[in-house]
Amino acid sequence: MERNDPEKAVLDGGAPSCLQGFISDITERTQAGEALRESETRLRSLSDNLPGGLIYQINSGTDGSERRFTYLSGGVKELHETSAAEAMEDPSLIYGQVIEEDRLMVAEKEKAAVETMSPLIAEVQVRLPSGRERWRLFTSAPRRLADGRLVWDGVEIDITGRKQAEESLKSALENHEATLRALPDLLFEIDGEGVIHHFHAPRREELYAPPERFLGKPIHEVLPEDAVKVIKEGLIEAEREGSHQGGTYSLEMHGERLWFELSISSKGEAGPHDRRFVVLARNITTRKRAEEELRGALEERSVLMRELQHRVKNTLVMLTSLVSLEMAQTVDHAANDALRKLQSRILTISNLYGMLYAEGYTADIHLGRYLGKISRSLMREHFDGSRHIELKLSLGEIVLDGKDASCLGLIVNELITNALRHGFPEGRKGTVQVSLREDNGFIILEVADDGKGLPGGFNLARAGGLGLELVTGLAGQLGGEVSWEGGTTTMFTVRFKKQG
Repeated sequence: MERNDPEKAVLDGGAPSCLQGFISDITERTQAGEALRESETRLRSLSDNLPGGLIYQINSGTDGSERRFTYLSGGVKELHETSAAEAMEDPSLIYGQVIEEDRLMVAEKEKAAVETMSPLIAEVQVRLPSGRERWRLFTSAPRRLADGRLVWDGVEIDITGRKQAEESLKSALENHEATLRALPDLLFEIDGEGVIHHFHAPRREELYAPPERFLGKPIHEVLPEDAVKVIKEGLIEAEREGSHQGGTYSLEMHGERLWFELSISSKGEAGPHDRRFVVLARNITTRKRAEEELRGALEERSVLMRELQHRVKNTLVMLTSLVSLEMAQTVDHAANDALRKLQSRILTISNLYGMLYAEGYTADIHLGRYLGKISRSLMREHFDGSRHIELKLSLGEIVLDGKDASCLGLIVNELITNALRHGFPEGRKGTVQVSLREDNGFIILEVADDGKGLPGGFNLARAGGLGLELVTGLAGQLGGEVSWEGGTTTMFTVRFKKQG
């Protein structure tokens, strides 16, 4: 209860006869005060528990030169490693943590904020008593009190995590930009519908159209049909396999044809309309032109080589004919025999060049076909109708260059000729076997017969015949060796290491 006026006595003959007064109800005012105190308590509780931040009020005096905290929430301990009481007693405990460069920046912002009475927003770096360096965001609004004093109501938030993330992002972007600057290729980001969203072009002259004509548009509206087909096939493979390499297409640009090679990678799982692809297009025009020039040079060389082989073959055939004419006019049996051996050797080399010309080879020879042809030709040459000699061939699919193949052909020629001339006299029947195989990097040639066998005391080093001497010499040219064994079957073996 409350009195509105002072008590008033009514006198009766000098003595009070009654006492008068007024009483009013102050319940609402009391409740309002309690609500205000409760609200202040809640506000303080909220400000004290603001995560990573604090609320403050600063009294700057009438001229704005003072620095005195009139309020600091409990977060000051976490943010500045000092208590609110200590900082209110000595504001430099907080102000001194701001690095010098940022203090000057804040002073400039305060001056501008006071002039316009607008909020101040500043990001500053602080160095705490523990030595840690952190980042803070200050947001503070100035206002004048009735007595002219300037106060600042503000919030301070720790933004160290955000600044570190920004620095990491900045570093990543710089690395990304450096990578792009070093990349010689055109780069596009294309979605699943073929729409071009982004690009990077170190050389703008390699773009088929200016950016404003292709950004945001599907590739079929920008590029020729042939190029679109290659790119779409690459996108389909990249969607299925995760990447695509090697697709090539050409574009007519600046009065010349430019060639590009694709490398496409999917950016990850997404729906068909959200999927994105990174597409690299490398200008391979120089390489293509070099390949074309090389292909032309190789074709020209091939034509020249085939012409040379043809002429060499014709020359060898002519020599064979000349030897045949000489044989027809020679009555001496030994001379005739020597000419026949010479003719056989010339035919062996002629067969080699004939194969090179007929099959279009310029270097490599398939030994199975070559040695088979030589063997069958020798059997026909020495078969006179009274001899029954069977030829058995077991020739592996081995390829050698022309030089080594010719050595091996001559060796087969000499060994088969020796077998037919000396192993089967007086119509003796039998078999000549020729085998060729590869074993652990070595090529092994074996020529065997079941004829009458080698003479007693045979020694290859002292055999004396030109044919076997030629065999030994040719095997040496191949980097190999010749061995032999006698008995019911006579077999000569040539073994050499395959090159390359």
